[in-house]
Amino acid sequence: MAKLFRKNRTWYLAVSFKGKRIRRSLGTKDKRNAASLSKNVEMNILRELLGISKKPPRISRKILIKEFLDHNENWNRATKEWYEVSIRQYLNKCYNSSYNKAVNVLLNYAKHKGYEHDIPSPPNVKNYKPRLRTFSKEEMSLIVNQTKPYQFKQFVRFAYHTGARSGEIRCMKKKRYYKINCNRQIWSAVT
Repeated sequence: MAKLFRKNRTWYLAVSFKGKRIRRSLGTKDKRNAASLSKNVEMNILRELLGISKKPPRISRKILIKEFLDHNENWNRATKEWYEVSIRQYLNKCYNSSYNKAVNVLLNYAKHKGYEHDIPSPPNVKNYKPRLRTFSKEEMSLIVNQTKPYQFKQFVRFAYHTGARSGEIRCMKKKRYYKINCNRQIWSAVT
């Protein structure tokens, strides 16, 4: 039994069989697209529930990397070059966090496409736990009060309260909008 439903404006498909239920996002906000995608997704879910699985297609490193680099048309040339260099360095056994990030994005792409490949996962990826910590009020007050000059103090406050990186803040451009009896400054990113 398959059921099409909407959650947070995105369409999902739920398939139930012998007491097991699997839900999958159809990745669309349009009901007509969801209805057309649901047939194929329903068959894949039923295969999964029945234990019938197609062997994932085997793809060579070279073809996988080329397809990965070409899959996002919004990437500029520098982004593609960064991924290409990072993946090449990783495959030459040069490990660092930047290269590991690039390879993780590549491996997630391959997993999403259902490809089988021979690229090893970066070491210690499963053990990574991000540090979740913010400054206490006392620490933040100490940082802000000891920072000089005043413009840098404003920069530090803005970075802390927005979470923006220093490079992102430096690339922002000041725009002034004047309203009747009101002068406001609005910051926007330069694109």
